[in-house]
Amino acid sequence: MTTLKEFNQKSKQLGQVKNKISKLEKLIRMGENTLSTDFYLDFCEKLKDRLEKWFDELKTVFVQAWIGSRKYYREVVKIGKSYFNNREKMTKSNGWHCVTEIPEITEKMRNEMISDSYYY
Repeated sequence: MTTLKEFNQKSKQLGQVKNKISKLEKLIRMGENTLSTDFYLDFCEKLKDRLEKWFDELKTVFVQAWIGSRKYYREVVKIGKSYFNNREKMTKSNGWHCVTEIPEITEKMRNEMISDSYYY
């Protein structure tokens, strides 16, 4: 069972690793490539892959939620009573309202989101 604390720690760690990878890639593009840079970049990419695999294995649920007047259907991670969309908590302060679990996302729901996006 994943805890909220563990989820937040791994989410923060993944963000830091992605940031470090982009900095290392920039150094390599600038020609400041050394053996240690290559080794560290390889290590960071393996760590990033491992963390992304961990996130992919988390239990997901389908939810219906609103942002303003638009309705969204998403497959999100549920930890305790909290829902996370792309590692960001779905709260009112983040714009999400009326977050409710649904059994599945149907083709009708997908079409509804597509037709709604036409007006925005």
